[in-house]
Amino acid sequence: MVTTETPNVMVASTGFCVLRSKEALDNNYLFHFTKSKTFINSLVKAAKGASYPAVSNADVYGTYIPLPPVKTQQRIANELGAVYVLLQLRKRQLEELDQLIKSVFYEMFGDPVTNEKGWTVHVLGELITNLRYGTSTPPIFSDAGYCFIRATNIKLGRIISRDMRFIDENEATKLEKCKLHYGDLIIVRSGVNTGDSCVVLEEYAGHYAGYDIIVSPDFTAINPVFINELINTSYMDRIIKPLTRRAAQPHLNAEQVKNLPIITPPLSLQEKFAEIVDQIESQKSLVKQAIDETQRLFDSLMSKYFDD
Repeated sequence: MVTTETPNVMVASTGFCVLRSKEALDNNYLFHFTKSKTFINSLVKAAKGASYPAVSNADVYGTYIPLPPVKTQQRIANELGAVYVLLQLRKRQLEELDQLIKSVFYEMFGDPVTNEKGWTVHVLGELITNLRYGTSTPPIFSDAGYCFIRATNIKLGRIISRDMRFIDENEATKLEKCKLHYGDLIIVRSGVNTGDSCVVLEEYAGHYAGYDIIVSPDFTAINPVFINELINTSYMDRIIKPLTRRAAQPHLNAEQVKNLPIITPPLSLQEKFAEIVDQIESQKSLVKQAIDETQRLFDSLMSKYFDD
């Protein structure tokens, strides 16, 4: 929705359908309706074209909208707007906590690429006890059982449960080398997310990695939380990404991973940093819970007012 006035002429692309409400329709109410399942589903059904589905202006104009009195529309729009703003504030809070971890890292250790603080540097292979590839053969998935963590489950240095796949005990016995232990790192080895990493915490210890590289750190030399956060700084774009460039698709191999240069501050300082990360992650968990609750409330209100 356009909310900012400007003396300049505003022109929409031909790829958009511009809606301008009449007096009988509150524009904020209309805005929220266009995000409802009823509206979206009606356009999905009307979409034409196999490779590039599209709808016409007529398809949009022909969509039916619940039309209570304007004052009722305004009340609904204000209610939805208040919850939507709260949801965005909480999402922003989560982003700020992610940035806080990076800020603390740079404050404690400096830039890991330029090594401005002069820490000792080792290649990663000197700081680990084991490095192994995940499976190259897709397992048979189950509705429940052990988590099977794929590249799509690794985002921003964390394991996410969305779209998680599972394997049963029988499949798990075939994938012993892929079994995860506390403190292991998973590094995505191919595809658009090549180089993304995560550290395996208690929640996923005993579960299984998919097709990527599994690294077991030497806890007497390096803290896994420290390595993971290091990888997810500018180090990713400046050191790892250039290694992944291939003609067909990005790719990392075991030797490249073993030869990654890693600054190694005193272990006590790494562990202090890991404790701070743990505290911030606890705060993030509370914010995520609040986001989920707010999202459920927003979805419930949208369904109440707009869905069939």
